[in-house]
Amino acid sequence: MKSPSFDVLREPWIPVIRRAGGPAEELGILPCLGHAHEIVEIRDPTPIVEFGLYRLLVAFVLDSLIEAGRRPGDPDELADLLSDGRFDMALIDSYVSLCGNVFDLFHPEKPFLQTAMTVGKKKTSIASIYPLPPSGTN
Repeated sequence: MKSPSFDVLREPWIPVIRRAGGPAEELGILPCLGHAHEIVEIRDPTPIVEFGLYRLLVAFVLDSLIEAGRRPGDPDELADLLSDGRFDMALIDSYVSLCGNVFDLFHPEKPFLQTAMTVGKKKTSIASIYPLPPSGTN
């Protein structure tokens, strides 16, 4: 039996809207960045998830710029970078190559943004990863 695999770079999972009123679709990290100039918003029913997705994409792009020695040092440099209107996908592809095989959710030793599971560890519910729902009555 083949072990499960989910490549967050290419598999669709980030909910996006390409134009106002357009249908929602899901993209992986690379298609999301490659088509960022066409995307109007990331849309998820949970604001904390939406914020987390924006934060992940910003961190990904910033890390690729840092690795390439192109981190914006001031607002003018950032404005110059944004004036291009789209991301330099060659720079991002170079960053992905440099990182190696770390973008698979189910990688046995290096699962993406997780700690690998250890044999014999106590199992917990997946519900523990979600923030508490509001329960106030005020």
